[in-house]
Amino acid sequence: MEEQVFDRKKFITKYVVMLIFMSALSLGFMIYYASTKVIIVSAEEAEAQALDNAGEEDEESIGSKSFKLSFKSTSDDGTFTVPCPGECGLTVSVRPDKKTVTLTFEDVNTNFFVGNAPYGDFTGVSDISERLFDRTAVVEIGCEKSSYADIRPSSKGVSVRIYDVVPEETVVAIDAAYGGSYTGTIVGDLCEKDVNLAIALKVRELAKNKPYRVVLTRDCDTTVATDERLDILKVCGVDYYVGIALDTNMEDQSDFGMSACYNGEYYRNGFENVDFADTILKSVCVKASNRAKALEAKGKENVILRVLEIPGMELRAGTITNADEADLLRSDEYIERIAQGIIDGLDATVK
Repeated sequence: MEEQVFDRKKFITKYVVMLIFMSALSLGFMIYYASTKVIIVSAEEAEAQALDNAGEEDEESIGSKSFKLSFKSTSDDGTFTVPCPGECGLTVSVRPDKKTVTLTFEDVNTNFFVGNAPYGDFTGVSDISERLFDRTAVVEIGCEKSSYADIRPSSKGVSVRIYDVVPEETVVAIDAAYGGSYTGTIVGDLCEKDVNLAIALKVRELAKNKPYRVVLTRDCDTTVATDERLDILKVCGVDYYVGIALDTNMEDQSDFGMSACYNGEYYRNGFENVDFADTILKSVCVKASNRAKALEAKGKENVILRVLEIPGMELRAGTITNADEADLLRSDEYIERIAQGIIDGLDATVK
């Protein structure tokens, strides 16, 4: 009888040890799988999350100030300076539709801004105010008219020159989709809104010496509503429109390549949207050594293209759900090739 009890205990011990071993093995496998699996969140899922989080409050301001500006110029080149305390992160947002230029200084001692006011030539400026947070200072410059801005960091701070929108010049709008809480599709650490913005910023940089002006509907990671984007196009007198987005194919992740869409109902002076879209798409595919997989007319789902009365198209500059293409879109060099392709297409089109 004692021998039977002893055997049962031995069996139970072995069973418990085996159970613990199998549980640890399963846990290790799950941890490894989670560390290597690429999580994909579709644009629709990301938008639903953004709507759920829309009620969350922003970081609370710890102070604000409006400056009394002295219009006695201390500048001979039409610029003024916003002092800042040495090295810091700087984000610039120019909104001609709202007549504002916003400078956001991050990772700074915000007390510096309290005792150091902007100085120089404030021609074209209506007011300047600041909002201070824990390690962030936001300086908002109000403009007398719808304006652009030339921003140049210097040893003394940030040099700013405000100049008016000129209706007579040829203007190309680059419209980076999503922004702010609206991320677009997310693949691991790659976010569609960031890729779109990176392409748009690079296009503007490459267009500095072109005979046309490139304006962006968003130049930082911020939410810009559709009606605000349309206001920017109207205020700037845009002549050509290029939307920037990415393709998503959740069902077939082997799908790769670039595509473009256009408003098939638009026609002006022998130049249709399909011609513009085809030129940009081919140029980008050649420069980026990628494939063009689709050129299609779109209807009601693309609000901006539907209402435009100028040549306009949306470039989908890659398929983010394809693993190999996602890796390419993480590369600054590849982003520049896409942007150069857009420039080459604009050079061939814009007259």
